[in-house]
Amino acid sequence: MKTVQSKFLFLRLLPSVFLVLFLVVCAPKPSEQPGANQQGFGLGGLAQPDDFYCPEGYSYDSDYHVCDGRQGVLGPFSDAMVQKCKSFGGGKPCDGVHWQREFAHSIRGTGKCPNGTQRESELEVCYSGDDVYGPFLISQHERCLAAGGGPACETMRWSRQFFQSIGRPPSKGTTSVNSNFSLPEPSDADIADAFTLWATYYRIPTVRDIGSDGIPLLDMNGQDLGVGLSEKDWCHAALEGSVRVLDSEGNDTVYNYSGSRESYRQVDCSDYVSMPQLAYSRFYRAKGHFGDGIQGYFLKPYRTIAVDPSYVPYGSVIYIPAARGINIVLPNGKQATHDGYFFAADTGGALHGKHIDVFIGSALDNPFSFVKSTSSGSFKVYLVQSAAINEKLKSLHLVP
Repeated sequence: MKTVQSKFLFLRLLPSVFLVLFLVVCAPKPSEQPGANQQGFGLGGLAQPDDFYCPEGYSYDSDYHVCDGRQGVLGPFSDAMVQKCKSFGGGKPCDGVHWQREFAHSIRGTGKCPNGTQRESELEVCYSGDDVYGPFLISQHERCLAAGGGPACETMRWSRQFFQSIGRPPSKGTTSVNSNFSLPEPSDADIADAFTLWATYYRIPTVRDIGSDGIPLLDMNGQDLGVGLSEKDWCHAALEGSVRVLDSEGNDTVYNYSGSRESYRQVDCSDYVSMPQLAYSRFYRAKGHFGDGIQGYFLKPYRTIAVDPSYVPYGSVIYIPAARGINIVLPNGKQATHDGYFFAADTGGALHGKHIDVFIGSALDNPFSFVKSTSSGSFKVYLVQSAAINEKLKSLHLVP
């Protein structure tokens, strides 16, 4: 299978790991000095808090010029910050992409730029060596996506060379094939049947390859696929069915669940989920950017559903009125309003009868209120028979 990689090897991404409790306890106390925004942080002093981009699930903290979310402050962080973290005994978690909030604030400092970096007046950005540090402007994030930066555009550290290269506005027409959620409501002639379903949701986690220190992903023949994950990341990959693995340079490869080999139990996942069968999971390199579905289809965020084919056949389009009008944030950072249509392109061992699983890509939070994750939370759906609508969603799922 072909490896899915970021086009820019120099966009470096570090692991997604929580800092251990030790760091919270031993963190130095934040300074009483004024925060970064009070010191006039901003590009040329003109940028406002709303001008900076933070990924879905994070918000811009103008006091410290960071993206803050439920997992903590988002990195990667400067080398000087990492070294200071390790000087407190933090070890490997210091290399993580999330730090506990108070600890991150104290290590960052309250200057215009993070500890260990300085202001580049020409580029109007904080830098250290060959790297520049975010949060970046919304316009810069859009240019990163238009240039093909992919998932690395969500990080807080880019190559200085790349940052300089995206000074031009993005070309017109650089929208994702997945960004079109403008289908009209179905007419009576478009509807073949009406019934009820209940839903859960699933996502593709993004994790770090920790090499020989981790648990290897194996294929159905027991061959090592060349990456090692932490126990927690390995179990989440098996649970979700697909995983995006980042190497030390920020290049990403997607792996899919391929089956089980009960002759070899790799991991005890009971600390994370009560599904003993996950311990026998095997994988393969996927072709799709978000993973592979069933029957040659590829997963698409907010469009793909996994189904029990005896109840909802593969290749079916269903319309969920409760999804129409829901605001979603697409993988390219743009917002869209969902039109209510979904395509049956995946399956799962836990799906039976009226249960479907809605794929939300790499988003941290499920935007759909109709997804209750319980069989009592049923909702009405319509099976769509419109040839035009069916072909549109089928074509979308045939593009990797």
